[in-house]
Amino acid sequence: MANSKFKILKNGFTIIEILVTIAIILILVGGSYTGYATIADRQKLVTAGQNMKNILRDVQSRAYNREIDCTVCDCSLDAQDISHGWVVDFSNKVFYGNCYYTPPDPTPYTETAFNLGSDISLTVYPEIWVVTFSADPPGVDEDVTVCLSKQGMAGSYYKINISRSGEITDSGGLTETCP
Repeated sequence: MANSKFKILKNGFTIIEILVTIAIILILVGGSYTGYATIADRQKLVTAGQNMKNILRDVQSRAYNREIDCTVCDCSLDAQDISHGWVVDFSNKVFYGNCYYTPPDPTPYTETAFNLGSDISLTVYPEIWVVTFSADPPGVDEDVTVCLSKQGMAGSYYKINISRSGEITDSGGLTETCP
């Protein structure tokens, strides 16, 4: 019983213990946020790349099916005589179809924007910023590589290849070089 008056009771935590705990929690939360932001940026670029590939396939399908707009084109003519093909304009980030009456000045119609996001950039190799998908012969004018990049993500690209035959392939994810 003599030792009981020297027994120290400890209730709660000291201010130092609380501050150290809060500091550790803040470091962990900060690190996880940085990792999340990087993953979100990478996913946005991959999504934009997949959307661009789907847009190219849509344009290709419209060209191969000789889709035309009768409000602009004279649909009383044979579709083979009307359709000049479908154009992808990478510099203006739009695609559209063409009526083919007086070469080389076809009448454009159905202009549609890509809507990839303002922070997504496109680079085309070689620097052919306008590519035409045609039905006869099926394909495009020249082999093209399209590279998408996102602001703030140096060295990460989503690469899409379009061959003359019209085959559209992608990198399947992000790549460090383009082309």
